[in-house]
Amino acid sequence: MVRDGGLLLVRLTYGWAAGRWVVPNGGQDPGESLAQCAERDLAEETGLVGEAGRIVVRSLSSPLGSDTFVGLVTTAVNGEPRPDGDETDGAQFFNLAAVRELDQHDQIVRLHWLIA
Repeated sequence: MVRDGGLLLVRLTYGWAAGRWVVPNGGQDPGESLAQCAERDLAEETGLVGEAGRIVVRSLSSPLGSDTFVGLVTTAVNGEPRPDGDETDGAQFFNLAAVRELDQHDQIVRLHWLIA
């Protein structure tokens, strides 16, 4: 999600990326469109309502393997982000300089830095 030139990130509470920031994301449910998935995961992780727009695809390969992210840029309809308190403990908009700072301190998952 983007708003006023800022990218929405959430800080994860679980798994190998716990404590790092990522673009709100999740798996697509059976029968769900990409737009429905993006809008549902956004609402679940941040409480925000958004409208899905253009598609974004980014890939990253390393000696550990490869990862491909398919997402939809969404626009905020209303509200302020808030973490869900379960999967996320932080939710806020970051400008590009702030995202670079997160990357310099290894506080953002690399693939999500590339998305930004």
